Amino acid sequence: MKDLKVKNRQLYETIDELRNEQVSLKEQVSRLEDELASQYERYRDEFDARKLLIADVNDLRHRNEELLAAKNSTKTETEDQLKEDPVMLRIALR
Repeated sequence: MKDLKVKNRQLYETIDELRNEQVSLKEQVSRLEDELASQYERYRDEFDARKLLIADVNDLRHRNEELLAAKNSTKTETEDQLKEDPVMLRIALR
């Protein structure tokens, strides 16, 4: 009977240890889930920021191309006007 009581006490201690371990593991899982959520949020924010940067770069590139095209067309129009009109040539020479 005494041996059974000792064995019973040991089993209860083992059960308590396992419960403590289970609580510890649940806390660890919860902590890791929170960390994963924050890491995913940082990833999503960085992804969105990269998209915005790419859009800004493309917008600036298109603006630059439009400005260059406008300058070139203005130059060619002015040159065409000067070539065609002798009066404009005289004014330009003065």
